[in-house]
Amino acid sequence: MRKTKIFTIITYPLVFFLFYAVYNSINSKIEEDRYIKRSEGAVIERLKMIRDAEKAYIAFNGRYTASPDTLIQFLKSGIIYNVSKREIITKRDKEDPDYYTKGSEKIEFKFDTLGSENALEKLFPKSKYPDFDVNTIGQNPIFPDKKFEFFTDTVRKQTTVLVHVLEVVDMSPVDKTRKEDSENRKRRFLRFGSRTETTLTGNWED
Repeated sequence: MRKTKIFTIITYPLVFFLFYAVYNSINSKIEEDRYIKRSEGAVIERLKMIRDAEKAYIAFNGRYTASPDTLIQFLKSGIIYNVSKREIITKRDKEDPDYYTKGSEKIEFKFDTLGSENALEKLFPKSKYPDFDVNTIGQNPIFPDKKFEFFTDTVRKQTTVLVHVLEVVDMSPVDKTRKEDSENRKRRFLRFGSRTETTLTGNWED
């Protein structure tokens, strides 16, 4: 009886300790996963903003920029034109060489400029982004001392066509399981674009 009591006295604290250790480990993992999800959500949101800014920049300047400072200056002082697209359908005359190959109707598109707006106000209005500081657009929102890596280039396609490419990468991932050499593109550092293709897709999207 005495041995049983001693065994019970020793066992109960040990079981409690083991249970607490397992519970604490599981709870810590859950909290870590939540933190990573929230943090990566903020990084993705910033990458989307950079992508929108770069789209506007190339439309105005004919190329992308690898300089966050240049992008910031564009947002502050650049303009975005409001363009209306109209479809115009006309009938082809039977004497038109394209009548029998392209059909009796000719479709053309006309673009009308309806004015312009400041790039920053157009892309990131205060009503939607009340706390956004344009001067931080190139920075990681979780680690403000870390900056995204910008890469731009002009590459040749089909021997004669030159196209502009852009890639922006978060080089300071919160999720330490992300590896740049991972075979799974989704498990590499968060990024959008490509160094060889014209795509601006994010690796969280495809």
